[in-house]
Amino acid sequence: MKIRGTGSINAYNAPLYVIDGIVGADPMIIDPNIVASVDVLKDAAASAIYGARGANGVIVVTTKKGKKNSPGLTFRNTLSVGTLARKIDLMSAEESLDMFRRQYTYLPGRTAPHLDAANNFPRKQELFNADGSPKYHTDWQDEASRPAISHEHALSFAAAKEGITSLVNLSYNEQQGILLNSYSRQVNGFVNVGWDVNNWLHVQAILNSGAFKQNNVDINTFGLNAVRQVYEFLPFLPVRYADGTYSRKEIIRVRKSPKTR
Repeated sequence: MKIRGTGSINAYNAPLYVIDGIVGADPMIIDPNIVASVDVLKDAAASAIYGARGANGVIVVTTKKGKKNSPGLTFRNTLSVGTLARKIDLMSAEESLDMFRRQYTYLPGRTAPHLDAANNFPRKQELFNADGSPKYHTDWQDEASRPAISHEHALSFAAAKEGITSLVNLSYNEQQGILLNSYSRQVNGFVNVGWDVNNWLHVQAILNSGAFKQNNVDINTFGLNAVRQVYEFLPFLPVRYADGTYSRKEIIRVRKSPKTR
């Protein structure tokens, strides 16, 4: 999240989070359902309250409290499914193989490995028919993505009586990514107890504990990331061969072979 833009290409540009008065708290360990309000401080004068740490803006989060006449015990359960919005129109196996052939025949005397009978191209007989056409037609966008099923479960208890308020919340949240092997899991326990000791003294105790684990697929713009591989990998290769070997390992070995340079 960026509030005041990117001020430096080397330094940290994310805003400062203040949760229930705790400066620098990690927002990832907070269950969004216990958030009562969010205030964004983007002006320099407002951010100056927190010193140099507020240079990139400040996000102030206030959590919920127990209230009178609020539901005592509540249980929340949600389920959602995410799918790929649209697929990119990529080359078919025949079109990709034709591009592969043109790359090798660009210079005189070079023949594509799958057409050269003398070339020991790995898995040649398994990949290509006798006429050189491909046997496999792999859609790597389908192979690398999935319907992402996400679910959330939360049990909450709220009460207020004779100047004492309390709120207890236990939650578990699991989100699958559309790309394979991407996910986010979070478990959170939250307790907020307030006590009006007298007319001028109020005591508040807040306890938040949780664990957060995620596996993000690298989708950086400049490198050889997973999405780029999905778009560029050859569709005439299978995900796995009949013996269970991944074609990815085979193609890397082919690229390093001096016979295909």
